[in-house]
Amino acid sequence: MKGKTTITLIAVFLLCASTWGSAKNYTVIVHPDNPIQTLTAKELKMIFLGERNTWSDGQQIKVAALKNGEVHKEFLGDMVKLNPMKFAMHWKQKIFTGSATGSNINFFKSEDKLKEYVKANPTAIGYISVDSTDDTIKEIKITE
Repeated sequence: MKGKTTITLIAVFLLCASTWGSAKNYTVIVHPDNPIQTLTAKELKMIFLGERNTWSDGQQIKVAALKNGEVHKEFLGDMVKLNPMKFAMHWKQKIFTGSATGSNINFFKSEDKLKEYVKANPTAIGYISVDSTDDTIKEIKITE
């Protein structure tokens, strides 16, 4: 009987550990007036790489990204599939080669500044830690 209980406890622990590990520490945000409710992971990646630069209504997307930190690293790894250094190099290359035309990215040192920017720009999109959310911005759902 003791062996079955141990196996059951290990199974429960492993199940919980995999759930804890998959929790995201960031959320994607837009201006409260932005009608967007969801984006696919592919659409989000294209936006943050400057490959998609307008919303469905034709307005220019203003991308807001953090300059560093754990939230920045986690978001880029999960959604953009780049590390922070490669992400920065991607944008430097786009700007240097002139292929950033029509793309708009702004980097921020703090989540508060990024959130203020999104709150002030109806076509902006960014990401912040889950703990930094409030009713001045709108969280959107990301689907696979």
